[in-house]
Order: sequence, then C-alpha cells, then structure tokens
Amino acid sequence: MRICLTFDVEEFTMPADYGIRKHNNETRFSKEGCIRLLEVLKKHKIMSTFFITGYFAEREREIVRMISEHGHEIASHSYSDRNLSGLRRQKLEKSVYDSKKILEKISKQEIRGFRSPHFSMNKHLFGVLEQSGFSYDSSVHPAIVPGHYWNINKGLDPYHAGENKKILEIPVSVIPGLRFPISWLWMRNFGNWISVAGTKANIMKRDVVLYFHPWEFADIPKIKGLPFYITSNTGSDFLKSIDKFIIKNKRHGFGRMDEIMDKGGSDRR
Repeated sequence: MRICLTFDVEEFTMPADYGIRKHNNETRFSKEGCIRLLEVLKKHKIMSTFFITGYFAEREREIVRMISEHGHEIASHSYSDRNLSGLRRQKLEKSVYDSKKILEKISKQEIRGFRSPHFSMNKHLFGVLEQSGFSYDSSVHPAIVPGHYWNINKGLDPYHAGENKKILEIPVSVIPGLRFPISWLWMRNFGNWISVAGTKANIMKRDVVLYFHPWEFADIPKIKGLPFYITSNTGSDFLKSIDKFIIKNKRHGFGRMDEIMDKGGSDRR
C-alpha cells in the first residue's frame, strides 16, 4: 500500500470586486504553488498526480510541461473549475474531451485519469469517461460533512464503474467509520495530525489518496469576501506542513494514481 499525494490544479476564483479577473491573473496562485510543490517533491524523490483544468493548462503551458518533465502524472480536472452535476451530456462531453485533448497536446502524456471539480457527480460521467478513453476516475469523496458531503453509502475501496465497467473509481481517503475528510483545508486548519491519523487508519487495508490545491501553497493574502478557512495557513506554513507529513510517512512509500489503477480494483461500491 502507498500514499498518493494528488493536486487539483485550477483557476482560483476571486470575489468580483477584487479585480483579479479583469487582469487575467487568476491562475497565478496555482502557478506559484506548483513551482513550490515541485521543489518539495523533488527533494523527497516522490512522484504525484496533478489533476489539471484545461483552462489552467492553456494559460500556464510551461507549468504543465514542467510537471510532466519532473515525472509526475498529468490527469484531467475537466476544462474549468465548474460544478458538473447539472450539465447535459453534450456539454459534459465537450468539457471532458477538450480538457483531455489540451492536456495531451501540452504534456505529451496519455491522459488516463479524471477528477470532477468539487467532486461533483453527473449521471453521464462514467459513460462519457469511457467514451473519451479514460481509465480511472477519482471523483468520489466518501465523506460526511453537513452542508458539503453526505456520502455515507459510498465505498472506501476502488471499484469498477461505468456502463461497461471500464472505469476504475478510486475514492479519496477519509477516516473510516467517522467518514471525516483528511485532506486540504482540514489538514491546513486542524493540523497534520488529522492526515497522519487518517493515513494510519487506512494504510494497512488500502492505498491512501490525499488531495490538495497548489494555490494553498502560495502566499495568499486575506481577501474580503472569502471565508477565513480558505486563506488561513496557506503559503510557506502549509508547505512546511506537507514537508513534515512526507518525512513522517516515508516508510509507507508514495506514488502516482495510475499505479493504483494498474493494480486493478474490486467490484465493491
């Protein structure tokens, strides 16, 4: 069993009055975070998976190439950071297909994995992923967080999904039983112990999948209109946290999501 550090590389949505969008700089925080992350991952000689939106890739091509050249897996995070649950099949197909095409052209990698923005599910998703040539998905967050997630019936282990069972669904990790999240803002606001405890609770039974956003590792100021927990403890502080987490868990080993996919999965849901 191993730990997969995964990063959702996307545009950072700013309040309208902040003025970022009109200057077309909304990708800069993720760009800054990616550069910092790559140095930490290189230092520890570990490979990870970056789920990247087509929107980000078109605007930050050199960052995508840099991630690929460092040996990390490039996967799709749809075309933009938009909830997919209400999309009709035709629009969903375009978003999924366009992102794959853009990422393959820039990275020179075969894009095999997908994660839906905000873990939003669409009844057509698995069929569209099969049709578009994907091999695995990681859009299931089997957590219980009132107001955000209530996925008590979702499985914790990988399973085959889709009309033809061609897609391996690889859920992100939670604390079993409690179904409490152990990634991004929970780790950043509660401390490393939450991710360490969650890893320990899972690692003997299954691979551990943690997810973060590169913008969390950039120096983001307090921004009017954004909740405090979004920007708190970002930048250098969180970079130190992820560094300490890697050191503490190196004995377990780290890897890419496609390595889990290549092992196969069960048919449990």
